[in-house]
Amino acid sequence: MEIQREIINTLKTWQNSRRRKPLVLQGARQVGKSWALKRFGKECFDNVAYFNFDTMPALKTDFARSKSPADIIKVLTLTAGTDILPERTLIIVDEGSDLHYIEGCTAPTYSESSLHAAVVEI
Repeated sequence: MEIQREIINTLKTWQNSRRRKPLVLQGARQVGKSWALKRFGKECFDNVAYFNFDTMPALKTDFARSKSPADIIKVLTLTAGTDILPERTLIIVDEGSDLHYIEGCTAPTYSESSLHAAVVEI
């Protein structure tokens, strides 16, 4: 049995906001931030694209090459091995606190074609 955490409801509120911006979830290590985002993605999106920059260090180089959201999405799509689709895929970047480009991967406000990005920082 899993506990329903309040953070899931907060993330759902973020998802439904018409003024949604990229989400940065910060907190102490090992408290369940990544788990909560993955659970939220599983419950609320068709797909979850999870990237951990500690275990995928080459992605840092890819992010440094271009600040273009389209280019970054292409790299993430190839890395994930699945399409990253607007409104249907939650992008989670874990251990990427030194990356600032992810903010370009999502629309600053809600639209039918916006991509969702969440960054977990330590």
